[in-house]
Amino acid sequence: MDLISRPRRLRKNEPLRKMIRETRMDKSSLIYPIFVKEGTNIQEEIPSMEGQYRYSVDRLPYELERLAKVIDKIRQTLSTVIDEKQNLLDAEVIAISQKLDDALNKYNNLLEKK
Repeated sequence: MDLISRPRRLRKNEPLRKMIRETRMDKSSLIYPIFVKEGTNIQEEIPSMEGQYRYSVDRLPYELERLAKVIDKIRQTLSTVIDEKQNLLDAEVIAISQKLDDALNKYNNLLEKK
């Protein structure tokens, strides 16, 4: 197949370029779905999404607390890696750590309101 011009449809606009770019991590990459269902004391597994659950509103603070602990553990791991490998102290690692701190603070504020 001889092409007169090279197709560049995957590079036409910034959202497509971001999607196909090499591995990058930023806040748009961090998505954690939380599904809410009417009722009380409900934690119902979603069959088509292994490890994901539907929670009633009264169970959300417990799930947010668990999520905050996971985020804190990731932050601590990043800190350990930074301490062990000083050459990793670049702007991207610091930015990721700050974003995780911000997310953790958000969830802690949500838990304090309950």
